[in-house]
Amino acid sequence: MAKKSPTRQERREKTSLPASRRPAPAPAVISLETAAVRIQQGGDLAEIRGLNDKAQAFIYAYASMHFQRGDYETARRGFRFLCAHKHREPDMWLALARSVMAGRDYREALRAYLMALHLRPAGGVCLEAARCCLALAAAAEAEAFLRAAESFIGEEETPLFHEIASLKREIQEGAAGVADAAS
Repeated sequence: MAKKSPTRQERREKTSLPASRRPAPAPAVISLETAAVRIQQGGDLAEIRGLNDKAQAFIYAYASMHFQRGDYETARRGFRFLCAHKHREPDMWLALARSVMAGRDYREALRAYLMALHLRPAGGVCLEAARCCLALAAAAEAEAFLRAAESFIGEEETPLFHEIASLKREIQEGAAGVADAAS
């Protein structure tokens, strides 16, 4: 007669630690006071909820994969989750902004770029915010972002410098076209 193989539960019981040696599970809910103290000390929701770096990296990779495949809504949900949990990470906000902008929701993309800009000022972020403003037909705001981008790069001729100049020409041509149509 053939020997019966153990069930999954039997294997688990055989290989797991005895109850007295198992670590206590992390509390599912912490007090508001504890959460407030952790946030004041520089913590974020990921830390409070116990979302480790490996899980965050997995979610980021998952959202990035969907972004590359053109599934911007799934990418948006993944990056939005990360922004909620790692709200002090500008890279999370930039990833959200790019996925939202690719999905043509320029207003939400602009909000995400502004958050990234607040956390880490950079000329490239200003340029992307200007593009959102142009898509929203807000030329004056786009020009303000382009001036801010110029202040980050100075007079140095870089690819960013040329992109800024190109967008400025686009705004001026658009303004000239509007003036011609009005007359």
